[in-house]
Order: sequence, then C-alpha cells, then structure tokens
Amino acid sequence: MRRRNLALTLIYACVSTLVLQAQSPQPPEVRPPVVLLNGLQLPLSLGDILRYGICPVSQSTPPSRNTFGELESVLKAAGHEVLFFDNCVHCPGKSIEECGQALGKFLDESVTAIGTVQTKADLVAHSMGGLIARAYLAGMQTDRTFAPLEKPRVGKVVMLGTPNFGSFWAAGLPALTPQVVEMAPGSDFLFNLATWNNGKDDMRGVDVLSIAGNACPLGTLEAASDGVVSLMSASANFAAEPEKTRVLPYRHTEALGAICGGKPGIASVDGPAHLSAQAVLSFLGGTDEWKTIGQAANEDFYLLRYGAGMAAHAGASRLISGAGIEWTRSQEPNPLNVFYTQMVPSEATDLWFEVGGLWLRYDAVIPVGTTLAINVKK
Repeated sequence: MRRRNLALTLIYACVSTLVLQAQSPQPPEVRPPVVLLNGLQLPLSLGDILRYGICPVSQSTPPSRNTFGELESVLKAAGHEVLFFDNCVHCPGKSIEECGQALGKFLDESVTAIGTVQTKADLVAHSMGGLIARAYLAGMQTDRTFAPLEKPRVGKVVMLGTPNFGSFWAAGLPALTPQVVEMAPGSDFLFNLATWNNGKDDMRGVDVLSIAGNACPLGTLEAASDGVVSLMSASANFAAEPEKTRVLPYRHTEALGAICGGKPGIASVDGPAHLSAQAVLSFLGGTDEWKTIGQAANEDFYLLRYGAGMAAHAGASRLISGAGIEWTRSQEPNPLNVFYTQMVPSEATDLWFEVGGLWLRYDAVIPVGTTLAINVKK
C-alpha cells in the first residue's frame, strides 16, 4: 500500500511539474528596430534657404513627423523601436550614393546602440529614401562602381512612392542638388542602379514591399501616378512578385498643395487607420493583412498592361521601338547615353538605335508593370 501511495505521489509530482512548465510565461517577442528614411527635402522659400540652407533639416517633433505624420507613434505602439534617418542631417544635399554610405554608417552606429552588431533593422522609406536604401544594399560607390556588403544590416524594406526609375516631376526641377539630377528619368545613376547586378537589381534578396499612389494622372492617363512618381516607377516588380506592390489612392505628399484634389499623402499617416500604416504594420509584423490592402500590381489597370524602359547604346542619337514610339534621350551629360520611355504597351518588341546614320535593331520584351533596363554593348 505504501509503495502504491509513493508511486501516486511521484506521478502527481511529475504531472504538476509538467503543468507548471506549460504555464511558464513566454519571453516577449523581440521586434527589429525600424528606421524611417525621408525623401528629397527642398526649401519652400527664401527664408528657408537663409535659415536652413538648401537641405532643410526637419523641425517637427518628433523629427519624422514632417514626412511620416504619426507613423512613428503607430510603430512604437506596436512594440517597435523607431529611429529616423534625416538625409539633411547625415548627407545634406549630397549624391544618393553618398547618402547610401551614410545610411550604412547610421545603421552600424545607431542600430548597434539598441541591439548588437548582428542586429538588422527594417527600413520604411519615403520617395528618395527608397533609392538611398537601394544604393546602400548595392554598395554603390561615388564612382558608380559597386562594393556590396556581405551582410547588409537590413531585414525588410517598405518603399512609399519611391521613384525607382525616376520622377517626371524631378525632370522639370532645376539641378539644385545632385539628388535632383539623379532622380530624373534616364539618369546615369538610375540606369547603373537598375543594372548593377548582372543587368538587374534584386535588392540583395531583401523582402520588399512597395506602396504606390494612384491619386493623380500621368499626362492624360487618370490614376496612373501619385503626382510625382508614375505607377511604373514606384513598382517593385523589378525585384519582387506582383503582390509586393500595393496601389493605394494616395498622392506623393501633401506638400503638393491643390494638385490631385487634395488627396491624402502616401506617407502622411494620421493614425493606425491610414492604409499605408496598416500595410507597414502587417508587412513588418509578418501577417498577411497587407495582401488585402489596395490592389496588387497584377490587378491595377495600368500595371497589368504597360511597362516602361531605359536603354543605353554608345553613340546612339535616337531610339525607336514598336510601332514608331520614340524614346526620350536623357538630358544629363552622361557616358552611358541613356534613352527612356515612361509608359508603353507591355509586349515583345524591337529597339531601333540610330548610330552614325545607321539603324541597328535589338530584340527586347517590355515587361508588364515595371521598367526594362538594357545596356546594349557596341
């Protein structure tokens, strides 16, 4: 009888131990820090130039609010550490590749300060900030060569209205900084960045989500841009599957004033209900809600039917494709001699380069929903 009682006691003790182990609290989930990157900053008045210079540092509190509204507080409420990379602080008015190098230094110093030397950060970038992130991942140097880091300090990237293949708005701006020149369609910078990795840019395999705005027209095409960047240019189809581009009814920035009927800004988050904020939180948090927000690239009318292009050929003076569509030659004096087109039907086509009075033919396929970039060697 005593042996039986002893056995029961041992069984009870084991069960109790198992129950206690099952009820042990789980350690809290450690979320990667999030770095917010702003885009091109230009003074709005002579007073701004006198006070802040050509690249005005954000004066809002917190500093990210000037670009991202309440996104920082929304991210913090979800448990994220948030840092802000203000390019007017870390690389004021410098080239985008120099800003990419400055971002690398910022990640090494600031992210390590709240983690370890192995800690990666998630990046949320508005406009040019996405190009800074891409330049960092590619290891782009000031001489336009590439020295990518073996282990970049980036987990995920969200791009909000990034002009991956140029901004038609930037094409009309005076060359106030190298950044303006580099963001013009067909620039040497954009072409190099698009083709650095065996003719393409895969963003080093980093998981990327692009949020593109369609609240504004592109020429005569309604709902084809955010007022600054075309859907084609904002698309991430060059590095990710179509669902990773989400089209939302936003314009590039509320600083556009009355342009596009006063629609909300793509990064001007006014609270957790803002669609960009919902997509960011879901994507960074590893849930699937972002897949239901807006339209994917293969659902949008334009991204489903059209592509765009950049092509370079040494010595060429003209480029014509398909049914007589003439491409625009870049105004930037660059050795690559880049031509570009904003929006053409996605199709198998031929490119005709005029070189020294002769027409040279090159077969190509204009991809759907993104930009083809081809460097034709002489």
